[in-house]
Amino acid sequence: MTTENKMTDEDYALTQQRIILLAGFCRNLRITEFLSRISETETIAPILYPTLYVAGMDKLAQVKQLARSLLPFQEELRRQIEES
Repeated sequence: MTTENKMTDEDYALTQQRIILLAGFCRNLRITEFLSRISETETIAPILYPTLYVAGMDKLAQVKQLARSLLPFQEELRRQIEES
């Protein structure tokens, strides 16, 4: 490993702290319910608010994908909590 790819002790500790913080933030998020609300929005908004929906649908798709990506992380958190 080259020195430019080597993580310093400080960076390691900071990364570990941030992962633990992230776990704390994500632990109780109601992601499944959030994704259900997005699905409802995707169904209703084009009819009721077509201009607003078209303007925001790209951002909504990004948020939806981020939320989906948190589901496995949240499942792993729950698994580790059950094991401890």
